[in-house]
Amino acid sequence: MSFSAIPVFQLGDPAGEQSWAVAHYYEHLQFNSALGTLTATITNFPLQRLTKDQTWLAAHQHWHQAIWTALQAGTSADLATLDWEKPNQVDDWFQLHRSIHDDIRTALSL
Repeated sequence: MSFSAIPVFQLGDPAGEQSWAVAHYYEHLQFNSALGTLTATITNFPLQRLTKDQTWLAAHQHWHQAIWTALQAGTSADLATLDWEKPNQVDDWFQLHRSIHDDIRTALSL
């Protein structure tokens, strides 16, 4: 299943969270692969296991910024600031994140 098919998960659903994390990680690998053809090297951060902590969020932000830089798109939106305990904040983060992934897929013709 592609990441675009599961853009969100229900908080408190460990199986759904991990399914999302794996699909999300593979989409990032697709981005790296597509960017590799443009001679950009992007670090592969271990995002496939969602830990919902600052370490995961920071690694995710670094990966997105590296992609944004490779696309010469400037500074990535802040995806590192999130309180997983605030459902409205999580919903906003998912909307922003999905939009960013849509933009990247479009820029890379994926």
